[in-house]
Amino acid sequence: MRVFKGTILAAFLLAVLAGVGYGVLTVKRAADASSLANIVVEPAPPQPPMPEEPKRVDPRLEGLLAREDGARLLWAPEAGERPIAAGFADNGTLIVSATATEGKEARWKILRVDLATAAATTLFDGTKPRTVSSHRAAHRNAGTMCHSAPDERGVREIWCAGLDGADEKRLTRHDGAEDLVAPAISPDGVWVAFEVNDDRARRPTGGSIWKIGLNGANIQQLTRGGDDRAPSWSEDGRRILFQRRAPNGRWDAYVMDADGKNPAPLLRTNDEDELWPAPRGASDEIVLAEAAGDGPARVKALDGVTKSGRYLTSGAYGAETSPSASPDGLLVSFLAPLSPEEPDRIGVWLVEAAP
Repeated sequence: MRVFKGTILAAFLLAVLAGVGYGVLTVKRAADASSLANIVVEPAPPQPPMPEEPKRVDPRLEGLLAREDGARLLWAPEAGERPIAAGFADNGTLIVSATATEGKEARWKILRVDLATAAATTLFDGTKPRTVSSHRAAHRNAGTMCHSAPDERGVREIWCAGLDGADEKRLTRHDGAEDLVAPAISPDGVWVAFEVNDDRARRPTGGSIWKIGLNGANIQQLTRGGDDRAPSWSEDGRRILFQRRAPNGRWDAYVMDADGKNPAPLLRTNDEDELWPAPRGASDEIVLAEAAGDGPARVKALDGVTKSGRYLTSGAYGAETSPSASPDGLLVSFLAPLSPEEPDRIGVWLVEAAP
């Protein structure tokens, strides 16, 4: 009986203690809630922005001398030499025309410049004035390089050779006084587009765009009635880009089907020249040199659909000419002075093209 009474008493005491504990906990929670409601939460101090990851440089540009706008010098000729055209043959090679004067004699070179080493290999060197175009004068798919050079009459024809300059052969034959210049090889290696130029003959007809099979057959005139220059092929081979002189004397960038149909301006402006249009890989963008007013030409990427544009260079060193895009569309080459202090010394520059 005593044990039973003790058990009952112990249970009673535990219940009392539990009730007291619960009451204390309830009061504490209410106090905590009340005190939290009175707390003024201060805003977090402004945090510094996360540092941007440095932009990765295309590996083909690493180690090259950079200027302020990001363009990098690939190759500078020897003193006295002057590049007159340069263009990509593939993603790692440029073909360059250069000229120099030795005494009273002019010398002409065609060189292959390797992007990985910046080394130049001479393919042609002589008194015969051989010149290449600024876009796809050589093409891996064709295993061929084409250039313009005079025949026995002193009139320029289109000639082609291997990528090493061997086995030079004449591709065109005509009996007129016009010069055939600026050959560009189609992506499939079947056609060569070129410019028929009347400048030397001092005729008012200017230039027109033609094409011929790389086998020397099926020559076709693609444009008529205008002054059309500097053809280049789209990367799918379906279109040809070129520049056309407007009535006010300025140059506009044009595009047409590969058979010459549907010529249309890419961009038409009143006070600017759009020169040497060429595709930027398989993208919708076109690269060209744009000269506004009397200012120096600058390299620009133009969206062929929206017509919006963005400059890739500053033009701070002087006029920039002969732009060409790599087949992968990531790099653009151009010619420009080595520095503002050396306007007559021209080098081959590279700049990244992707936005």
